[in-house]
Amino acid sequence: MIVSTHNTMVANHPSISTTHPPCPALPPQAQPVEKIENPTHTDVLLGRGVATNRHPGNENFRDIVSKHVDVYVTSTKKQKMMISRSIVDMVRRDLDPPGRFLEKDPETGLWSEVGDKKALEKTAQALRDGAAPLRKQLSEDMSDPTFLAAVFDDHSKLAPTPEPEKEKGHRRINTAPVGCPTIPQI
Repeated sequence: MIVSTHNTMVANHPSISTTHPPCPALPPQAQPVEKIENPTHTDVLLGRGVATNRHPGNENFRDIVSKHVDVYVTSTKKQKMMISRSIVDMVRRDLDPPGRFLEKDPETGLWSEVGDKKALEKTAQALRDGAAPLRKQLSEDMSDPTFLAAVFDDHSKLAPTPEPEKEKGHRRINTAPVGCPTIPQI
């Protein structure tokens, strides 16, 4: 069954962690707000524009995300959340120096770390953006009989089966079941 194979794929994916707990999250009011002047090459910058896009941390982040898109496309909602969490954890734990998800304060020009919620939202959006072309290709492939034949290697199942003709409905005539009086028509 595809689901069990997929569950195994998610569970056995080398970078999707199901063993270590997620990074500890502090309530927003308890998080210290550190102002950062210069993000490192492992930091992921939130925002728009060429400078943010070309930042080495964002390029690295997109590379990490691209390695998970194929599994993400066919995952359940719960599995997608695990994949997103795993990528956030990977950025924060496995990079040297550990990466952070940063947002720029337009008033001061300084960067500050965002919480788990925004980091997960950015990651999930990046996964969805990467998944769109794969979903489109999958949709096109599923409507191509030669693709289906190659996948299932059974040409007999590819021939379109004619839909059974619908039985013509019986018109009810003005009769009553046996033993019931008939209702006169007006």
